[in-house]
Amino acid sequence: MSAPTAPALTPRGTSAAPVQANTEPVGTAALLQVRGLAKSFGGVRALQPLRFDLAAGEMLALIGPNGAGKSTCFNLLNGQLRPDAGSILLGGTELVGRAPDAVWRLGVGRTFQVAQTFAALTVRQNLQLALLSQAGGLFGWWRPASAQYRGEALALLEQVGMAAQAERAMGVLAYGDVKRVELALALANRPRLLLMDEPTAGMAPAERQALMALTQRLAREQGMGVLFTEHSMDVVFAHADRVLVLAQGVLIAEGPPAAVRRNAQVRAVYLGGASEADPAHPVATADGADANGAPCA
Repeated sequence: MSAPTAPALTPRGTSAAPVQANTEPVGTAALLQVRGLAKSFGGVRALQPLRFDLAAGEMLALIGPNGAGKSTCFNLLNGQLRPDAGSILLGGTELVGRAPDAVWRLGVGRTFQVAQTFAALTVRQNLQLALLSQAGGLFGWWRPASAQYRGEALALLEQVGMAAQAERAMGVLAYGDVKRVELALALANRPRLLLMDEPTAGMAPAERQALMALTQRLAREQGMGVLFTEHSMDVVFAHADRVLVLAQGVLIAEGPPAAVRRNAQVRAVYLGGASEADPAHPVATADGADANGAPCA
């Protein structure tokens, strides 16, 4: 399903192989600067000192096997965990030490592997609740919730191609449409940085590509940086501007998708040892499918 064009909302204002950090991705000053980020749980070093930048409008994929440290990284970025060391700067503002709601209000949105919506409410009502939350739930308290932010909710749904289904209950939507609504919910906060945790999990190949193409378009239009984890390598190689690869908490590779796919260490650790130039042995995803979504032997 292709999303109709709509005016964009305005965003608000040791280790294995050594890695060369790219401090100015896609030719612009970094929106997000992560420096020396580290986290341990007891004696387990979940994330060793991590450094990377993310530019406004950039799609950055964070991949790696289970237990690599991807979820820990996300939870540090949005304030759910406090790092043992390191700095997280968003537009020059330090995020470390701030509570998740404060980080969210500074412009960090997040989607989850399992969509977080209210099944009994309509699509529009889900968006209105998100907008009320963003406003603190105070403005217009004397008016019914259903009358507040109706136009803004419909504008967000228009952006993700879901305006025609605004009055349907969330519980009856197809899964791909639920994920589009979840993206609209994340956009309700007008994020400068969007964290997407396995956004295409459970989706058919065509739905995966459509959702990420939509996200890429919105990121470009709104100057929003997107950091996403993903096990489907077809999505990563088609839509990421750059790729970071974690293994046991260590950044083992960073660069354009094609270069990362050719990296021998990445193939050995995560991509099953297959070569990009060897169609007889497709590169496996972490869920056992090749780059086209077909099961691998």
